[in-house]
Amino acid sequence: MRFLLISARKDLRRRFADPVALIIWIGLPVMLGTMMSLLFGDDGRPPTAHVLVVNQDDSLIGNLLVGALGQGGMDAFLSVEDVDLDTGRERIDDGDGTALLIVPEGFGTALLNDEPTTLTLITNPAQRILPAIVVEGLEIFSEAVFYSQRLLGAPIRELVDGPSTGQDSFDTATIAVLAAQINNRLTAAGDLLFPPMLDLDVVTTDRAGEGNPGGPSSGFDFGRLFLPGMIFMSVLFMAQGMGDDLWKEKQAGTLRRAVSSPDSLLWFVGGKLLAGLVLIAMVATMAVLVAVLALGLPPLRAPLAVAWCAYAGTALLCLFLSIAILGSTKRAANLISTMTVFPLMMIGGSFFPLELMPAWMGAVGAWTPNGLAVVQLRELLFGTPEPAAVAVAATAIAATAGVTLLLCVRRLRSFAIS
Repeated sequence: MRFLLISARKDLRRRFADPVALIIWIGLPVMLGTMMSLLFGDDGRPPTAHVLVVNQDDSLIGNLLVGALGQGGMDAFLSVEDVDLDTGRERIDDGDGTALLIVPEGFGTALLNDEPTTLTLITNPAQRILPAIVVEGLEIFSEAVFYSQRLLGAPIRELVDGPSTGQDSFDTATIAVLAAQINNRLTAAGDLLFPPMLDLDVVTTDRAGEGNPGGPSSGFDFGRLFLPGMIFMSVLFMAQGMGDDLWKEKQAGTLRRAVSSPDSLLWFVGGKLLAGLVLIAMVATMAVLVAVLALGLPPLRAPLAVAWCAYAGTALLCLFLSIAILGSTKRAANLISTMTVFPLMMIGGSFFPLELMPAWMGAVGAWTPNGLAVVQLRELLFGTPEPAAVAVAATAIAATAGVTLLLCVRRLRSFAIS
């Protein structure tokens, strides 16, 4: 036991002597979590374009256009504010807003009479995606106006022009003719305007039944979906780096002295695992703190999530310690570990969440060591963990750690003196 603590203290002192690497390990999940928070927001809502509108046309159609920009589902993407021309130009020049839309005088009359008219849109050059949303929305409006004119332009213009001179209202025959014209045109274009209805059955499935044990079945949330995988991406990089530390000790000669001591090599490797557990717990604490601050995670869930990350991360460290001593040279060992870490990230839910993978790939990835850890971490953070599922995952991870730890200890002596 004393040798284990000495070994762990030695590794921790060496790690803290290299603060740059430590900062990178700790900062990776914080940076990724912050980026997700900035991209998707605390509640996963999409970014909103702020449109400044100068409405110089006080007609029904002009007012309908301005109102439509913030209604009918567009309010999820567009925030509309009425301003005067001078204020709008000043604010868009200062970068305060996504775009400035100017509706000219006579806009509604021109549309009704099928005459040319121009909407002026000034976009903020400091933004790229949000102005494109505004442009796309106006292009859809332009297309809708064009086809409406082709379809219903004539009867609508007759209605707008009003009754004949000397009459206060349309006579019954004229109203009937106009109504028949509108009905006939809509009927002729019915297959295009109103395609056959589809019966849509919305079924919410639990990915656990598709090979992803413990997969969440709640609403789509980018931050919650990606963060657990990102945490274990950082853990995998840490495990790979700490596994390569055996080569540094071999080249420095300290590994040869350790294997020649009377103490069991299990204590030496155990010291590395204890040091790794401490470091991984530090990184996991920072990552879970991001989840608390940026994603609304209840603080009471944090301790168990950190403990799970430390447990699974230490098991992954066992794997990479055993991989590190497979190569005949340090370069070969680095190649083998790299060829291991990236496929694990790819299929184990770090690059892409298991829920977004093809079913067969998600089923395989959910049973990799890091995939098991990611699935249960998501449940511990945001879902409802099932004790049986956690126990199965913990047992499978422990079995992997035990086998790889045994292989590492058995080969370590020959590795040190080779």
